[in-house]
Amino acid sequence: MSEIEYKEIHEFSVEDLQDLFLSVEWSSGHFPEKLQIAMRNFETVISAWDEDKLVGMICAMVME
Repeated sequence: MSEIEYKEIHEFSVEDLQDLFLSVEWSSGHFPEKLQIAMRNFETVISAWDEDKLVGMICAMVME
């Protein structure tokens, strides 16, 4: 079993986002291009990777 690596990035492939969101049955996974745009605009995005596979994500934005 590999160790999970955490990254603070905002750029993701359509396939990675689609696979992650559909794996938890979120309908937004059917719109991965929109997810790409959203990830670029979040204040903070921390993603979890198992080797080359995106396995989790935390996103935060600041409201003023």
